[in-house]
Amino acid sequence: MKKKGQIAIFILLAIVILIGVSLLFYVKGKDVVKEPEVQRATDFSYRVLPIKSYIEDCLRLVSVDAINYVSNQGGYFDSPNPNLKFSSLSIAYYLFNNELFFPSMSEIASEVSSYIERNAESCVDNSIIYQAFRYNITTKDISVKTSIAEQNVIIEIDFPIDIFANYQVQKFDEFLLNIDFNFKEKYSVMEKFLEEQMKTIDVIPISFLTELAYNNNLVYNLIEIDENTILYNLIFNDTSLNFKNFVY
Repeated sequence: MKKKGQIAIFILLAIVILIGVSLLFYVKGKDVVKEPEVQRATDFSYRVLPIKSYIEDCLRLVSVDAINYVSNQGGYFDSPNPNLKFSSLSIAYYLFNNELFFPSMSEIASEVSSYIERNAESCVDNSIIYQAFRYNITTKDISVKTSIAEQNVIIEIDFPIDIFANYQVQKFDEFLLNIDFNFKEKYSVMEKFLEEQMKTIDVIPISFLTELAYNNNLVYNLIEIDENTILYNLIFNDTSLNFKNFVY
């Protein structure tokens, strides 16, 4: 009976050992399966980085266009009434019926954001991205915050983007752009001019404008639209945005 008991114990131990070995191989087998999956996911993340760079570069170009376009329209993307239709622009009046309409910098920043939100879709055109990279892309609503700082313009873009192929998905959503352009300086020049213009509403302050241009490295144009309307163009010798002189 004792031998039978010992045999039973040995058999039980053998079964336990076999189960343990089987579990060990099963766990290791799972790890072997998981490692290639992790590697594939990592490789996919690296492969889609050029797409993220492409989108970010495109958003930067759209942002530069936004600053130029909004400035050309007097600080607005959607110019309020009254405004002047000139060429393809709707230029806001700053002085109308002896009243001053000059947007604040926060209003201008908001208009820049609106332009970007309206035009960012061109950066995530699925047909273009698939043709270039062979990946599909989907997006959700975009939200933009523009801040005009002392020496630059900071643009924070929240734009959820999914890039996917072969059941793999990579998500991006935040883009932070630092536009190296001193808009605040140009705004200050316009502010000084308007302050002088308000002193003599019916007279063009040519002497003041000429001195202002000389001191701030700019030239100006005066375009007579009609006997009651003068369009001022301030052209700054600053090509940091897109290699062209900046026009306000």
